[in-house]
Formats: sequence, C-alpha cells, structure tokens
Amino acid sequence: MENVCKIYGNYIKYINFVLLVFSLALFSGCVVRNNGFEDEMVVKEIESEVVSYDNENSVLPFKEIALDPDAAKASEGGSITLFNDVSGTMMVDLELFGAIGNNKITYYIKNSKIIFIRSISNMYDLPITMENSQIVSSTTEKFYFFNDSLIKYYDGQKDVDVTESEAVENSAMLLNLYNDVVNKFLHE
Repeated sequence: MENVCKIYGNYIKYINFVLLVFSLALFSGCVVRNNGFEDEMVVKEIESEVVSYDNENSVLPFKEIALDPDAAKASEGGSITLFNDVSGTMMVDLELFGAIGNNKITYYIKNSKIIFIRSISNMYDLPITMENSQIVSSTTEKFYFFNDSLIKYYDGQKDVDVTESEAVENSAMLLNLYNDVVNKFLHE
C-alpha cells in the first residue's frame, strides 16, 4: 500500500508539473499577442506623427551640410538636412550618392530617440551625372522603433518579422550610419 501511495504521489507531482508548463506556455502566448497589439498601436501613432510632421507647413530646413565621399561613406558624397523641431520631433534627411544610384534616408527623432526611418533607394540605368539617366528601380523601406527597439520593418514589398536577419541587418546598418555620419553633425 505504501508503494501505491508513493507512485500516486509522484503521478500527482508529474501532472502538476505538466499543468504548470502548459499554463506558462499559454500565458506567454497571450503576452506575445498582446505585445503585437501594443506594437501596432505604437506603429499607428508613429505613422500619424510622421504624416503630421511631413505636412507641417512650418517645417523648414535650418541647417544643410554637404558631405564629401569620406564623410558620407558614399562614392559620390552626399548631404544632411536638419529640419526644425516641431512638437518634440526632429527630422533629418541624409542623402547619399553613388555612381549609378542614390539613397535618401529620413530619420524621425523624438525626445532624442529615433522613432522612424524611411529609406528610399534609387538605381539608375546610367551614371546619375549623365543627362539622360533614368531610374530603373526604386525601393522604400520603413523601420519603426519604440524604446530603442525595432518593432516593425517593411522591406518595400511586405512586412518582415523584426527578428529576421534582413530586418536586423538593415536596421543596424541605418542606425550605424546615423551614429557615424549624422550624429556628429547634430552637435556642431
């Protein structure tokens, strides 16, 4: 009888353990879905701020800086345009020129943190300095940030999971470019 009680007691402990693991898995799934919902709310708020900022009539450049190829980290140089701070949001345009393409990266900064990046890449059929060069492809990528974390990435065709290597690498490249090129000119 004593052995039966031991076996039954161990069986109950096993069942409790399985129920605990199942409950934790179920709870964590709810948390992930809730964060996804919260992220979508933050994305909508960021989009609203970006549209509002882009449509603001009083947004005028207050500083423009020409960059040589070394400073721009681009073969043909580039430029930075800083725009007035409107309601706590600042916009920085970084335009980079290559032999047969250009990239315009717009950073939106709120409370000293990047909240949104839009990167428009254009490729040309001929060197862009030639008179008849035409755009043969154009891609617009969008990156949404909350508390210094990427929460949404659009690759020009579709949303991509922010944990995918494409999202991680592309956002890291643009953040490094911001730190290496733009950030030093913000404080001049």
